[in-house]
Amino acid sequence: FYHTVDIFSNNVNCDEVIRSELSTYKVTIQEPNVAVDEHQNKGTWTAIFGQGFEVIIGGKKWFAFYKYTEDKDGNYTSHCSETMTGWFHDAAPIVPATPPLHWGCYHGEKAGPKTVRVHAPSSAMDSDEIFKAEDELQKMLEEKATTWTVGPNMLEGMTLRDAKRRIGGGRSRRHVAQQLSATHASEEVDPKLPKSFSWRNVDGALVPVRDQQQCGSCYAFGATEMMSARVRIGLLRQGKKVPKTPSIFDPMVAMLSPQHVVSCSQYSQGCDGGFEYLVAKYGQDFGIVSDHCFAYESGLRVQENTAVPCEYQCPESQRYFVHDYHYVGGYCGNSSVPQLMEELVTGGPISVGILCTPDFMHYQVSTSKHCEDASIEVA
Repeated sequence: FYHTVDIFSNNVNCDEVIRSELSTYKVTIQEPNVAVDEHQNKGTWTAIFGQGFEVIIGGKKWFAFYKYTEDKDGNYTSHCSETMTGWFHDAAPIVPATPPLHWGCYHGEKAGPKTVRVHAPSSAMDSDEIFKAEDELQKMLEEKATTWTVGPNMLEGMTLRDAKRRIGGGRSRRHVAQQLSATHASEEVDPKLPKSFSWRNVDGALVPVRDQQQCGSCYAFGATEMMSARVRIGLLRQGKKVPKTPSIFDPMVAMLSPQHVVSCSQYSQGCDGGFEYLVAKYGQDFGIVSDHCFAYESGLRVQENTAVPCEYQCPESQRYFVHDYHYVGGYCGNSSVPQLMEELVTGGPISVGILCTPDFMHYQVSTSKHCEDASIEVA
């Protein structure tokens, strides 16, 4: 890692300070999730799907996106041995409900030969052509769909560009890394867990389900509503009465703002997609305000081709900080069904990312059997 000094706050402009004199810090990444630095300190690391990685070692957290460049023809080049300019800071806040301190900037380079990969642009889903299922494709899918139903859905009648945004956005799909197998995860179910369980049966535990509309912000909704529910569940476990619907008069049970994430987070790509793990990281590093302070508008603004600026007015009492976040199983790709069951019951709702084949575009009811669990994230 080539890094600056750690004398900055979380508003550091890395584009400016990365030009200063840099120091080096060597970290060795080992499978499945072990990191060892040049001083023989041990820590952990995780990939964040195909976006980047986070290393926790020596009292610091280091995060950066994988490096890529784009040419005028839309070809993407992955610089597999390098990262973009990223951030590092203290591994945990000194004072609860405040950002971590001692920020700096860095970029990473893998020792040894450099490798690059060129990805040709995929324009099939970037046109104004109207999405409509073809009869032959429908027939083929109906023959395969033993656990789900093929039929018209909300994508019918949209342009292909809008449909892509609706199902997650383009930037959350590029350069997808092969997931680590869950060979290290336990498959034993705790006999103390109930046979069936749903937080929907607990009054006051969940917040209302909302529509992201024409914006690839499912990651922001999934993560902020998971966090909002866990706050409410924590209050219920303390014996406090929690109203069934969020209240603007009680900040402890308010919904967190997905718009804050979409408009303000440098860890995500707005309406072009993102990942729940990085929403949780943003919540620890910067805090997330309530939905009352920063209401959701992006779903309608996308049609006008205008982004919602990062502008809001909130009292600090309505900024919420994440205490901890992690993948179920400890790192990306290592979750198992028993671990998910235990986390759901003991911790609360979990945010799940799904990687699906194109037949998911024709899903109507139940679950496509071609879907694969991509990542399970918890804050």
